[in-house]
Amino acid sequence: MSNIALQIERKGTSPVTSGSNVIFDSVVYSAGNISYNAGTGVITFNEAGRYVINWWVAAQTSQSTNGTVFSISSSQGDLLESNSPLKTGEVVGIGIIEATIAPVTVSLVNTSTNTVFYSSVVPVAATLVVVRDDVPETGPKGPTGATGPTGAAGTFVFTNVAGPISIFPPLVTEVMVASVNQSVVAGQELKIDYALTIDAVVTSNWSTTFELRLYRDVTLLETRTYNTSQATSGTQSIPLSNTYVDTAPATTASTTYQLRVIATAATNVSSMSTGASIGLNIITFTP
Repeated sequence: MSNIALQIERKGTSPVTSGSNVIFDSVVYSAGNISYNAGTGVITFNEAGRYVINWWVAAQTSQSTNGTVFSISSSQGDLLESNSPLKTGEVVGIGIIEATIAPVTVSLVNTSTNTVFYSSVVPVAATLVVVRDDVPETGPKGPTGATGPTGAAGTFVFTNVAGPISIFPPLVTEVMVASVNQSVVAGQELKIDYALTIDAVVTSNWSTTFELRLYRDVTLLETRTYNTSQATSGTQSIPLSNTYVDTAPATTASTTYQLRVIATAATNVSSMSTGASIGLNIITFTP
């Protein structure tokens, strides 16, 4: 069976009404027999199998009476809910769907009782990642052959780094905030998740620009740039999280994945640091 994976994002800030699909407007990664309709927000699994789905939505506000709720809904009747009692913050979910007869369609739906407004502070308002967990088909048993070499198995590694870690001052200086070592096989897909908070001590009418950079050894995989400003003073907390799917270019006994932060501009900002905890985890899938 071929590997199937999809990563999509929403960067627009138009609100999503109750009962409507989240419309992801950017396809970050797509491989295998899976399709996405950017006009309807519908994903189509074109092959039967077991699919692992991760998603998060950054909400700003809502008048919903049941908190902030987003659910994966499928054409075969699955409903996987994620929810938060808070009206401002991230709603995070994970689930598994067994697609029995293809095609099967899924979408992320606002199942709150009212419209949800996306956060206007962060550059990415929502992310969804799908990876098929390939299960070999069982056919008639044949004769036992010679034992071959043991192949690589799927693994899960993680780190939780205690903060705070100073980011600024100075400007334009990369700071490594989390690191994980992982052995990989060429062609292997790795799902990388990270989450952290940036705390800025500011005076009135402040602004800042900073970047989150994800590295594989010395190779820069992804840069996310954040621009934010407000009139209020005090300590401002900016929650951030992201998912990235990487394909290992070569087999190595130890590959280092690092998350680094760099402040590139700051006005009326005394200092910036991470929050109390930085999480970085990697799930590898056998090629």
